[in-house]
Amino acid sequence: KFLGIKEEHPDFVHSAPCHLISYVTNDPYGAFVIDRGREDGISVNDPVMTGEGLVGVITEVADSYATVRTVLSPDLSIGAVCNRTKDTGIVEGNLHYAADGKTKMIYMDKAMTMQQGDLVITAGSSGLFPRGCVIGNVVETGMEESGLSAYAVIQPAVNLERITSVVVLLDFNGKGADYDN
Repeated sequence: KFLGIKEEHPDFVHSAPCHLISYVTNDPYGAFVIDRGREDGISVNDPVMTGEGLVGVITEVADSYATVRTVLSPDLSIGAVCNRTKDTGIVEGNLHYAADGKTKMIYMDKAMTMQQGDLVITAGSSGLFPRGCVIGNVVETGMEESGLSAYAVIQPAVNLERITSVVVLLDFNGKGADYDN
């Protein structure tokens, strides 16, 4: 499946397959350590993927290993868009949803039209993630308690409890671009 990533995105430069060494102790968001690091060209903030979709981002790097923060973490914010409706928001985890292996898309317009089953992908607007990486599917939608915005609960495309190997996206068109200017 890793070969499919390269075929769909010829601009992607990714690492050799990385194997999960261990999970980070007491991290309710499923952070884990992989067996490749600085010597393999891996840097902090590099996206981590499988053939199914986005897993997370590199947060710490040593010479021969690195730590991955998953999409379930509230410390990772991902600009996202619904593939069908083009509704946008930020995918950001929280403890409540992480316990069930899900994450949440927040800061969405009240008039959003996403539905259960819709595919959510990276928006590619920050320079941190390329556009079009699969995040997951909508399992629930609703309005925030404030009534100011809508949200969607997302089931990640990657089963984070069953990961054995990943690839790290070392480079892609638009990496590090500042889209705010």
